[in-house]
Amino acid sequence: VIYEDKDAAKDKLSDVEDVVEEFLDKAEEQLDEAAEQIVDALKKTTVKRDGKAVRVELVVDLKDIQEDLEKICSEMMDSFEGGGRGHGKNSCINNCKQLELGILLYEADNNHFPDSLLELVDDSYIEFDQLSCPDSYDDYLYFGNKGLSSYSAYSPSHAIMVVCEHEHKKGELLVGFVDGHVESVPKAKVEKAVKNCDEGEFPVLK
Repeated sequence: VIYEDKDAAKDKLSDVEDVVEEFLDKAEEQLDEAAEQIVDALKKTTVKRDGKAVRVELVVDLKDIQEDLEKICSEMMDSFEGGGRGHGKNSCINNCKQLELGILLYEADNNHFPDSLLELVDDSYIEFDQLSCPDSYDDYLYFGNKGLSSYSAYSPSHAIMVVCEHEHKKGELLVGFVDGHVESVPKAKVEKAVKNCDEGEFPVLK
């Protein structure tokens, strides 16, 4: 991901540093627990003499700790892929709502929608890092233009304004509608609406 905004890049780097610190703490706790179990096992070590041979029995079950460490590593990788701690579907929903609010405020001031979401950044309606999904960093799809407004949508609650292409849930996309609400919609339905949309018009979900 390339950030033109230095502050946005610093924020993302800070997120990654927080994730690493959090999971290192968790891993350290698990290793401390493993060390305690080994010490306890050594205290319970039994020595058996069988003729001239000496057999030492030391039983340590670290299976649960191993599984916990594997889970910690997996969660950490998921956090990196997902953009850091606290990011996910809910963060993306909030992002979409902020985008829609910015678009509607822009419309109130200009009597039409912006041609691109970058205009919202330039005019300080939204922040630069809100242009992309906090999980995938993919830019949101935007279907508005200067020829459209909320009044030109036949059914605002079905007219698609923004779409996150990242599948937070397999086979579904988050969609922001002209009336300002956001919901998860089957990807096939979104693709069909976009395909059947006339140029310069809002895709309509049926």
